[in-house]
Amino acid sequence: MVASMNEGTIFFEFVRPTVWPPAATTSLHTIVDDGHTVDFVCWPDGHFALIIDKGGHPTEHHFQRVSLPDGGIVKIAVSWGPDGVSVAAGGALLLKLDDANGNVLELKVKESTSYTMGLVSFPPEVLSKASPEEWLFLMTLIDISQKLTTSSRYELVRMSALLRQLLCDEAPLIYVVNRKHGLKVAFEVTIKKNEIIPDADIVQTLWLTLFPAAADEVQQINLERFLKLDTITHRKVACNVADIIDVVAHVFGGVHYGQVRSEPGGALAVLGNEVFLSNESMVLHLIFDIARVTLRAAMPLAQAIVSAVQR
Repeated sequence: MVASMNEGTIFFEFVRPTVWPPAATTSLHTIVDDGHTVDFVCWPDGHFALIIDKGGHPTEHHFQRVSLPDGGIVKIAVSWGPDGVSVAAGGALLLKLDDANGNVLELKVKESTSYTMGLVSFPPEVLSKASPEEWLFLMTLIDISQKLTTSSRYELVRMSALLRQLLCDEAPLIYVVNRKHGLKVAFEVTIKKNEIIPDADIVQTLWLTLFPAAADEVQQINLERFLKLDTITHRKVACNVADIIDVVAHVFGGVHYGQVRSEPGGALAVLGNEVFLSNESMVLHLIFDIARVTLRAAMPLAQAIVSAVQR
């Protein structure tokens, strides 16, 4: 959701209803602002459409028919602006209805939503016997998992401080703790084949989901490469993982408030006010994604600490 009805972006996850296509034209996402309406709908033949109504003058943009398996969950991104309208669903950029020649696109779906992860815990005796840096590391993982479960705006903003200390400090906590154990810390991220359009390859914003949805999307990378991984481009400014952690920590208030320190930071500050996913800032969804990847990467080291303490 965005501030202006003349251009904007919508991201959301859609759970296929029992009957597909729907028996009647069905609204999937609607924005109403100052008498203007943006409505993303599905028609009974299974094709999507974006209807922009400015003061009683609707404009309709129709896209190709799609197929969804029963119970499937698909990511949908819609963008409109001076350069046109585009829709990405399930990792594919949809053709205009007239250009599709009747072809039905089978969408790539997931079996669960992107935002589910259990709590992390460690035995009390391990926490009491661990070294000070190991204790801090384990408690940080517990705290991150709790914030991911709650996922309130406040918790997500504050989580950036934990990620900064864990990954971005001059001596990242994850490295300090790993000196004793010598593990290969690997971050599992999504990779996309060149012919696949990323989840939101749209007019204003290009968004690459970091957290893998399937085994064939996984690539393991080290911390340095993870921090440099571009995950979103907004208004032609590319922003990587380190940029996102920095802007939530220093602009959104995780550590400081309102300190824009770079061009990517400025782009993310704008993005935070322009693009929303499920009624929350897109930037905070990005920090959520980063935290899930980080927690998974840190767990082998946490288990090594637990095993060493319990010997």
